Amino acid sequence: MVNPGKVLKARKSKRTSLHDKHKIERKVREHHRKERRDKKRNPHKYRKKRDPGIPNTWPFKQQLLLEQEQQREAEVAARTEAREARKRERAEQRASAARLQQAGREGAKVRRAAKRLAASFSPLHEVITSANVVLLVLDARDPASCRSLALEQALLECGKLPILLLNKCDLVPRANLNAWLTALRNELPTLPVSAAALEGEAQPTTRAPAGAASTPPPANASPSATGLETLHELLAAYRQQKGETTSPLTVGVVGFDGVGKRSVIRLVKAQQWSDVTFLNLPARLQPLSTSMGVNDVLLRKCAPESVPQPEMLVGQVLERCDTRTLLRHFKIAAFDDEEAFLRHFTASAAGTAKAEFNVHAAAVAALKHWCTGRMPFFSAALDAPVKTEAKNRHVLDPASWDLAAKGDDAVTTSAKAVQHVRLTPGAADPIDLSLEDSRWDSKDVDAMDDGMSEEE
Repeated sequence: MVNPGKVLKARKSKRTSLHDKHKIERKVREHHRKERRDKKRNPHKYRKKRDPGIPNTWPFKQQLLLEQEQQREAEVAARTEAREARKRERAEQRASAARLQQAGREGAKVRRAAKRLAASFSPLHEVITSANVVLLVLDARDPASCRSLALEQALLECGKLPILLLNKCDLVPRANLNAWLTALRNELPTLPVSAAALEGEAQPTTRAPAGAASTPPPANASPSATGLETLHELLAAYRQQKGETTSPLTVGVVGFDGVGKRSVIRLVKAQQWSDVTFLNLPARLQPLSTSMGVNDVLLRKCAPESVPQPEMLVGQVLERCDTRTLLRHFKIAAFDDEEAFLRHFTASAAGTAKAEFNVHAAAVAALKHWCTGRMPFFSAALDAPVKTEAKNRHVLDPASWDLAAKGDDAVTTSAKAVQHVRLTPGAADPIDLSLEDSRWDSKDVDAMDDGMSEEE
């Protein structure tokens, strides 16, 4: 049997003694010293041999020298090209990795946005089915662009009460608000609401650089200043009209993006009305067209950089604007077409008439100015017929119709010092009310009601 201790001792170690180590170092130093001394005594032995070159007697010396020079230049060019190729390859790799990373971030952003929308809004048919009263929230600056006549007619056919809610009344003048209320009440019950009056939020349009800014409403404003008190009284009167005294009235909120649906729900839930129940999530109306239009620029959030031809969209906005109020807002001279307006706009923004002009960049900047709400505006009200009753007078009793106009004067409106731009009334974007390739009507809602009652 082999002894393990002896086997370990039999292995040769790589360790050396200090005596040998110092001896080697001394020998190396001596060798280097002798080399230095020899270089001083015999410099010719260490001198590098010089290239003798091409003899002058060589018959093709100039041609050979030229070939050598060309060869050296070719080698230098090849090395430079190889170095640049490696740089381009590394840059392309970095750009490809950045694109992949950006695509991943954009995909994650889209998925998060879809999840937020799914968690923040209810399907339209569920709100129509569950609610007895549907509040159609409109932007008071341009109510005509926020309406859906097909949805209003479908609600009337289903036996639901549609109420038009003019939100953001604090952004329009009093006269314009009264004119719109008069025009819309010829069709449906209409109430003014100012959600910002109770939240104490200063709207984006109040920080317009041109003209004086309106004073933000106080945070402790009363419900009458917001229009919620009149809304509650109208809902209570409709509840008594329907004879539903035992169960609370169910109310749903519907509207396009940017009209303030969730703000309205948040405010009415804070009032804690016992006889009225609001659905937790509103329903959003989605336009059929996916391209950006004038309503997206003026009333909703949009990305002007993604517009393929922003100049055309600028022209569509200018067609709706009153020239005198538009020139007063931007403080520019008169113009004949879109390009002239963009030139004046660029010079005004830069503060000099010699500013560099680019049509596309100027159009994007103008769209950003409108998208961010820096231009206070309102649309002219539609002409209302004189001394005619509302088309859908049967939906409410006469006392309720009179109650709807009770608190108009108490609602907060824009300050007189704000210089608004006057616009022509817009057109609403068409929406899709179909579900599973069939149009919604009263039979569909009754069928869903019967299905829900059977499940309960």
